Amino acid sequence: MKPSTRKELLPTPSRLFQWYEEGKITRAQWVAAMHLHLEDLLEEIDYDDKHPAIAKMDTVTSKRAAKKLLKDTTEPQLREVFLALAELDDFPPSNYLWNASQWDIPLHCFVRQRREPVFKIHELRITREMARLRVEHGSANKKEATHEIITLRRDYMGKLILETRTPV
Repeated sequence: MKPSTRKELLPTPSRLFQWYEEGKITRAQWVAAMHLHLEDLLEEIDYDDKHPAIAKMDTVTSKRAAKKLLKDTTEPQLREVFLALAELDDFPPSNYLWNASQWDIPLHCFVRQRREPVFKIHELRITREMARLRVEHGSANKKEATHEIITLRRDYMGKLILETRTPV
């Protein structure tokens, strides 16, 4: 059994906690939403446990993709881009990117080359003022996947924020 992909997009755990601290959701709502995130993670762990060869191949391809991304950029820059993408409410890979600031999590854990929902970065250019990337996410089938060009720019505080999102 493959891990299920939820039809609805859950807010990231960091966003849920922010809403809870601001009083926008109750503790019970926060716990229920976090429980859904936990169920998704446990399904993936169970799938990996039952299919170790597939899990190993996913890891190898993700490590290769992460290494390729690091040829033209640094790990801190890449993690900053991931965190900016995680702030987008209607961006499905945000549920896998929200904790990119945690340096104990290897970089390859944030790119998903074969496992649905996939998250691939085909092109990435980062400068001091902006970041521009061409991404593919969603379905493992290239024709069904969503392809976008995303431009992030620095705000007055130096944080990367969304400037444009263009479907390709």
